[in-house]
Amino acid sequence: MLCPTPRRERNAAQTARVRERLRNLPRQPGARPAPPTPAGLSRREVDVLRLIAAGKSTPEIAEQLALSDKTIANHGTMIFHKLGVDKRATAAAFAVRQGLV
Repeated sequence: MLCPTPRRERNAAQTARVRERLRNLPRQPGARPAPPTPAGLSRREVDVLRLIAAGKSTPEIAEQLALSDKTIANHGTMIFHKLGVDKRATAAAFAVRQGLV
């Protein structure tokens, strides 16, 4: 474990102040908070899951989202882990039950 030093303490305090300022920034007019996502998925993982449920392949999803195949594969792995599934079809069924598609 790292020992607290004056520099680390200053950095932690500065980080806390910045976070607080960001939380207090006014929202854009008409902006709404993002809706919660199912099973603790990130918004990007929900995007990928929707495309998986639509029958898209990893390269097709990567092209549509302008990401690499490896990034999409990593998102898929995290989706499967969070949902406790091991097949694309089971993940797609979850997406349908949650009304994501």
